[in-house]
Amino acid sequence: MKDKLKSLEFGSYLAWVPKKYKSINEEARKAFELMTAVKGHRINSTGVSFIDMIINIMKKELDELPFRYFFQDRPVLVPIPRSAKSREGTLWVPYEICISLEKNKLGHTEKLLERTKSVAQSSQSQAQDRPSPSEHYNSLSCRSLIGTFDKFVLVDDVITRGHTAMGAAWRLSEAFPNAEIVIFAIFRTVSNPSDFNGLYDPRKGTIEYRPENDDCLRRP
Repeated sequence: MKDKLKSLEFGSYLAWVPKKYKSINEEARKAFELMTAVKGHRINSTGVSFIDMIINIMKKELDELPFRYFFQDRPVLVPIPRSAKSREGTLWVPYEICISLEKNKLGHTEKLLERTKSVAQSSQSQAQDRPSPSEHYNSLSCRSLIGTFDKFVLVDDVITRGHTAMGAAWRLSEAFPNAEIVIFAIFRTVSNPSDFNGLYDPRKGTIEYRPENDDCLRRP
């Protein structure tokens, strides 16, 4: 299956820089704090979750966004599992994002992927220690779904290099070999602060798998 999928299209709405760079300017600080609020599924001062706030705004301007076609014709929204083995009752931010997208009539949610074996958390690991796409693939299972489905949108809170996304796409494409698979994340990690153009930075790009290294490169 990995030989059949070496490129994955992604869309992201906002951008952030890692914690060590958040003091470079006020915009970087705001981006870091908003990303943290999303990851914590926090509620803002008006009683609305930051996830809902962001998705509600995104819906209003969707026609102008580069990844707008991801959400045409109500695709299947598939939350990417947490790095830890799946457990009921734990916060699952990608699932909450899916529910917010669904409330905005941008798709319908299906919990198709499950983490059967825990892997190291990418955000807490050095680049060389992050799980490879193959490790993610081998730690995931996918349940079947009755019917014919043309498009699946994997959903995550943050996309960095795309290892998790690629492993998830491999597993999903095994179960649904004829479907289009893309990934949407609220935030795109900008590792080089000189490339940070601000919090609001909608992008569409690709994640390319390099089999010789078992890793991915994300562009942009």
